Amino acid sequence: MAVVLAMVIAIAYIVGREAQTTDIDEKQSQAYWSDATPFAVHGYRYADTLLQLDMENTLVEQATLQQIEVEEIVYNIDTVFQGGERLVVNITIADCGTVGSYYKLKDIVIRYQKQDGNFTQQGQRPWVGLCS
Repeated sequence: MAVVLAMVIAIAYIVGREAQTTDIDEKQSQAYWSDATPFAVHGYRYADTLLQLDMENTLVEQATLQQIEVEEIVYNIDTVFQGGERLVVNITIADCGTVGSYYKLKDIVIRYQKQDGNFTQQGQRPWVGLCS
């Protein structure tokens, strides 16, 4: 009986630690991306094969969001943002999984164009959350 109780406590501890780590990762990701520049991501939602990004051009000038690369897969966007404009960008991507399951999208690269050329914004944090 004591062995079973010890196993239950150990499993509860591991599950609790994983949930806590997920929460920390998600908060760190959201804090990083909401302050990113020139394209901030104020929120994201991933359900089935749809990734929705609430994005803002933090520049005073117009910028065209050309592509978003996620884990080495390039998604063409071609959306014009006026200076300071905030838009929702939808990307069809691989299936997130079951509702409530954890995801972590890494290696985020944003490619954009301004009047003076093409530029790249390299993400330093993944997009993290629970499938909805």
